[in-house]
Amino acid sequence: MKKMNRMTIVAAAATVVGSTLAAPAFAADWPSGYTFCASERTNCAVGSKPRQVSYGAQGKWVVKAKSGTIACTNATFGDPIVGKKKACALGPLVAAPAPAPAPAPTPAPAPAPTPAPAPAPTPAPAPAPAPAPAPGVVDPGSTLTTWAAPGATPKPAVTPGTWRAGGPNPDQANFRLVKESAHFAFYSDEAVSDADLTLAADTLENTVWQNLFNTNLVMPEPFFDKADKIKPAIHIHSDWGLTGGAWVDNQRGLHLGMWIAPAALKDHWGLTHEFTHGWQSWAGNNGGLACNQSNTCGWLFESHANFTPHQLPEYQGNAHCSEMLPNAPHLYLGSTRDRYCNWQFMEFLKGKYGPGAVTQIWTTSGADPLTNIQKSRGWTLPQLNDFIGEWAMHNVVWDYKATPDTFRSTYGNITLTDKAERLHRLMPLEALDTSWGSNRRFASPFYGAPQRFGYNVVRLYPTNGASTVTVKFRGINQAGSDADFRWGLVATNTQFTSARYSALQKGLDADLTFKVNAGEPLFMVVAATPSAFKTVVWDQAYETIWRYPYMVELANAWPQGFQNGQRDACPSGTLRHANGGGCAPTSTAASVYVGPYATILPGGSASGNARIEDQAIVANGSVTGGTVGGLSVIGVTGSPWGNNSFSVSGSAQVRTTFYPLGFFEPNQGASGSLNLHGDVEYRGAGLNLGAGNRSGFVDATSTVGSATDVNTKTTLTWRP
Repeated sequence: MKKMNRMTIVAAAATVVGSTLAAPAFAADWPSGYTFCASERTNCAVGSKPRQVSYGAQGKWVVKAKSGTIACTNATFGDPIVGKKKACALGPLVAAPAPAPAPAPTPAPAPAPTPAPAPAPTPAPAPAPAPAPAPGVVDPGSTLTTWAAPGATPKPAVTPGTWRAGGPNPDQANFRLVKESAHFAFYSDEAVSDADLTLAADTLENTVWQNLFNTNLVMPEPFFDKADKIKPAIHIHSDWGLTGGAWVDNQRGLHLGMWIAPAALKDHWGLTHEFTHGWQSWAGNNGGLACNQSNTCGWLFESHANFTPHQLPEYQGNAHCSEMLPNAPHLYLGSTRDRYCNWQFMEFLKGKYGPGAVTQIWTTSGADPLTNIQKSRGWTLPQLNDFIGEWAMHNVVWDYKATPDTFRSTYGNITLTDKAERLHRLMPLEALDTSWGSNRRFASPFYGAPQRFGYNVVRLYPTNGASTVTVKFRGINQAGSDADFRWGLVATNTQFTSARYSALQKGLDADLTFKVNAGEPLFMVVAATPSAFKTVVWDQAYETIWRYPYMVELANAWPQGFQNGQRDACPSGTLRHANGGGCAPTSTAASVYVGPYATILPGGSASGNARIEDQAIVANGSVTGGTVGGLSVIGVTGSPWGNNSFSVSGSAQVRTTFYPLGFFEPNQGASGSLNLHGDVEYRGAGLNLGAGNRSGFVDATSTVGSATDVNTKTTLTWRP
């Protein structure tokens, strides 16, 4: 926990830099033999015979075979030159048959107040032959990852000086000095065990200070650039928990501090976590990361303060709560929901570029940790997006430079569904249309598409005897979302401990043919990496955050849910339900709607006119009315702390995308006209709300939430 007591944070002013679109490209820009057809965001009449059509500006062009009337847009071609006004030009006729003409674009239909459930895909007869792989080079994959060399981050130079005890916080003016070490001063208003004080001082000096500043992370010491150095003040009182931070005295001197209970003197993880909060406060006060006005970085304080204890030798086998990220990877990176538990990206950044790359997030001026990575590395936004894509691909088998076995043993393999919170690790795709058996076209679920720097892991099943798999990827660019993607294929061994990676794919449109070997599990990883950085603030309403849907066409493979060209069998104890086509126990009433991708497990039930839609799973609980959809998991299973059930009744609308409802406390429900939406963390034993729109942290007093989603559910059409 972070404490900011009497502390002034200097916020960096945010400057919005506008850009003016360049004038349309002129004839000299076209590829040789091409002629102008249309400017960007207008239509180009290609004609009935397919031609090569170029799209771009200033010598940067994408060329595709097209016919008919096409939209001259990034959605059609991808964006070959960001921020420039582009145009289409016609080239020579294409001798070989080209893809069927794309229909002229039509305005997207207005969203209905309540999105209609996805249509049930019609069962395919025998699987049709796979579409022919796109011509091109087969990607053999690579098992190599370039890591930082040892010693990539040298220890920062330290200005000589004297460490002094600066006294307790003014709010604890009556506390007396009870212990002092080389870099720390301990204060209390109570009798504290001298043995415990000695143990804590030894931990902080010889373990925490050593690993954070002298070895391992080699962060800059607090006051490294000053001769006058104030010892962090450890305040001890019996009815406190664990808090860390800093305050500024009347002479503008910064004091790092902790406020802890006596028992915390023995807690190595807790001492490291809270001391890290003090260091973070020092870094911000010393010209580094600061976000007090819009709170774009609050999540990182907790994430980083759990990253640092993991670096101690005694905790390198402890992944703490970080399983939360692989269990809900579709949420935006930096989610307030998993802010203590999403530090894997820092571990990967450390492995790739050295520990200094993590430290520079804090020592670089700025208001957003993610753009601070970009700024401190000297990257462009596309390069930051590349890093996110590469990181996401490594989260299938967790083959990081450091502690991969810790992650694997804590999380189990990526396919596990033994606990309710693990049911959405893998993101099943949905049929794009009713011809999926022949065209093999699929799309991300409406609620499951990743948010900014979130990702999906989709399992693919190569057909018997296939030596290659081809994926044609088409991202969806909702107006205002600035969609862009990084994605690739990951083949693993059967133990999920090693991987072979395709080249990282980029943009809205890309085709990949990848070599596969018999018996290798295969996954597609799709990261949402917008072409314009999307800022998200603390506890921002879920409905205001973009999701990034996509479509794929597969050759020589089927996605999870459609193995061998047929819908997968239902879980044990369930069958396809006549009303909707989803999976449910045979005792489920015909009046209950169970959508084609929804599931009621034997431990759950639904009755009356209840609707179970989308990718929702009723695992342990009852739904007697209303609608359960999205990625909702109702109730808890497989938990060592107790399997709490959850109830939904009345006309409640429950479409959540985070942990199971009932996971955090028992005896909960949703009733009346309540609308639970998105990244819900439902808190409070016995909580049963009956009205309002709620997302994010939801308790008896919360108010965050909206009935309107910035993301629009429309019928997707394949883009050649």
